[in-house]
Amino acid sequence: METIRRLGPPLETDRWIYRIVVTALGGTMLVTVTGAIGLAVAGKDVPDILVGIGTGSLGSLAGLLAPAPSRD
Repeated sequence: METIRRLGPPLETDRWIYRIVVTALGGTMLVTVTGAIGLAVAGKDVPDILVGIGTGSLGSLAGLLAPAPSRD
């Protein structure tokens, strides 16, 4: 039990969790932007859900990658 307490929570110590999440969100951004451009070039309307998914993944990436505010 002491070893488990010493390791700390995985969200604070495991870098792979953030790498996987950032990669997944970045991939989602690329797919939605590519899909929106493809639909626009084809002369079709871009669905609102596609815009929503892209906006949500962009906001999530910004929240993950922005530095935490300091308390100085």
